[in-house]
Amino acid sequence: MNLNKLFLLIFLIFNAQTAFSVQWVEIGADAEAIYFVDLNSIHKAEDSHTVIKKAIYSQYRTEYLGSSKVTFISTVGVVELDCNLNINRVIQIDMLDGDENVVWSSGYMERRVWQDVRDNTHAKKTYDLVCENYN
Repeated sequence: MNLNKLFLLIFLIFNAQTAFSVQWVEIGADAEAIYFVDLNSIHKAEDSHTVIKKAIYSQYRTEYLGSSKVTFISTVGVVELDCNLNINRVIQIDMLDGDENVVWSSGYMERRVWQDVRDNTHAKKTYDLVCENYN
């Protein structure tokens, strides 16, 4: 997939709320957050899938990103999955405040490293949902 098509895909995914309804489904929780995926955002492209994933944290979190201090309560990101190799990566992540305003965004991360999908994690539940039902 060329870079222009990928940027278009990401733009369409993040602006999909105006085109159709968002269908968040809870896929897991841990001590820090509850995790959701938007079923309407799942998209298959050549050898991978993308999906929008949200985390809502139980309390505000603070991250130091470079020289900036960012406080947020939730994140929304685009996750890319390779169902054949059992790997995934986050290719964009936005941190949101309590009013769902973006307080920091990674932008598109073209060279993000792929990671193994580990058992008993929300990443594995996301992988199973997407790869078993939309492959």
